[in-house]
Amino acid sequence: MNKEKELIMQFGNLTFLFSIVISATYRMKKGLDTDDIFSVYCLYCVGDYVIKYKKSGKKRYIAIAALSFVNAILLMLIHNKKQNKCC
Repeated sequence: MNKEKELIMQFGNLTFLFSIVISATYRMKKGLDTDDIFSVYCLYCVGDYVIKYKKSGKKRYIAIAALSFVNAILLMLIHNKKQNKCC
């Protein structure tokens, strides 16, 4: 049963990644910003790596989660700055 759960999780991760790529491609073709989409993906990665850390206890997963969180915050700040077009 564990292998089935892992396979379902991997399928879900790939499906989510595919939807992010499709959304980003569509927005790029329309000339729109994609920072917010990639920020959502980074936040998803935070949750994924926190779960991996809780299962395995490996500190590298919590480090990756922290870096992904910082990346998501920076992407949202960049997106916000582009939207305000000031400062």
